[in-house]
Amino acid sequence: MGTNFDLPTALQAGIAQGCRVVDWNGHQATMICFMVNGEHMDLFVMDRAGLPAFPDNGATQFASANGVMTAMWANGGKVYLLTGRDKELLQKVLQQT
Repeated sequence: MGTNFDLPTALQAGIAQGCRVVDWNGHQATMICFMVNGEHMDLFVMDRAGLPAFPDNGATQFASANGVMTAMWANGGKVYLLTGRDKELLQKVLQQT
């Protein structure tokens, strides 16, 4: 997987705490950990081929499970998944794209 992906503006200005490549269902995803306003967030980026059924209409899909919020969207041949505990901060980060 290449590193050609677009980070939301708020994450570009944030401090990356680390990164790694993880395997998910036989596909590689880049995982980048951030601190944004004192809150931990993880961003996963993978090639669109790993989720062919995910809609590519530009709309962000939000969900929550076990106290963790997720936001997922597709752009430029990539699928992005941003996780965090603070729903308002997650939405604010994505509004600054």
